Amino acid sequence: MHGLSQRRACRLGGVDLKTVRRGPSSNNPEVRRRMREIAGERQRFGYRRIGLLLEREEIYMNHKKLRRMYKEEGLTVKRRHGRKRATGAREPLNAPRRPNDRWSMDFLSDVFEPAAGSAFSQSSKTARARASLSSPIPHSRAGASPASSTA
Repeated sequence: MHGLSQRRACRLGGVDLKTVRRGPSSNNPEVRRRMREIAGERQRFGYRRIGLLLEREEIYMNHKKLRRMYKEEGLTVKRRHGRKRATGAREPLNAPRRPNDRWSMDFLSDVFEPAAGSAFSQSSKTARARASLSSPIPHSRAGASPASSTA
């Protein structure tokens, strides 16, 4: 304008040349719109995974700019809820009144044969064990297996 080069005018004014030559950054409305669409579909995706999906659509962007736009749009990852805990006091189990009232499962692992790696369950009658200690009822089938008593 006044016979000075851009470089010389910036040097005299104490302004960085890059700020003068570089135009204002675009707002990228189409990228912002697509980010909102993806975040609406995939609520558990953060800015990094959204960036990967944008790259698959051939929209490439610096990760810092992507994060800034993500925050400006007010997008956040939906938090997971904690596990549900039991409320109130637990009631103790009622004592069995007769044999075969309650059954228990005890899971054991086979450590003697590591190649087989099998696990098996051993069932026992807790009611019979407790009933023999607490009640005078005679047990007619003391040696019967659990499978034969339910058949």
